[in-house]
Amino acid sequence: KMVVEPDVPASKVYDQGLAQLANGSPSEAAKKFTDLGSQFPDSDWARKGLLMTTYAQFQGGDYDSAETSAQRYIKLYPKSPEAAYALYLEASSYYNQIPDVSRDQDRAAKALAGFQRVVHDYPNSEYVSDAKFKIDVTMDQLAGKEMSIGRFYLNRRNFTAAINRFRAVLTSYQTTRHSEEALYRLTEAY
Repeated sequence: KMVVEPDVPASKVYDQGLAQLANGSPSEAAKKFTDLGSQFPDSDWARKGLLMTTYAQFQGGDYDSAETSAQRYIKLYPKSPEAAYALYLEASSYYNQIPDVSRDQDRAAKALAGFQRVVHDYPNSEYVSDAKFKIDVTMDQLAGKEMSIGRFYLNRRNFTAAINRFRAVLTSYQTTRHSEEALYRLTEAY
């Protein structure tokens, strides 16, 4: 037997999602906002719902889902006024998962690329100043990783490999706090 769902207006579903967010249930809110997209496809509510799904997932610390939702939003609505925010949320999701320098820095690289895109593609958006700050932090992180690998090679007396890492810091991350040490270590390696 088929159960007939009562017709709930889109605005009510959206408000239910906002209420879940306010009550500290971001995953429940994300479900409500996702429902908007499936119940009202090709509507403005679907667009709003996808953006709010991304936000709710980000707020709930479900960064992998937030990255996916943000990518979907940017793909579907690249010219919308909120595209900059979706891109910012995607980059921030990667940023919030950056591990210490001893680990793989793939997420740091993705965060950097995302924030650079926010600054480049949406130079007038309100997220630019925070994106620029996070670009600096992320570049410092990536430079730190190169320095740590360079020091490892230097200690192993693999001077060519060490020189390549220190050079990478000086060419790609010269504005970071690591450039001074990179110069010193480069001299040491030579």
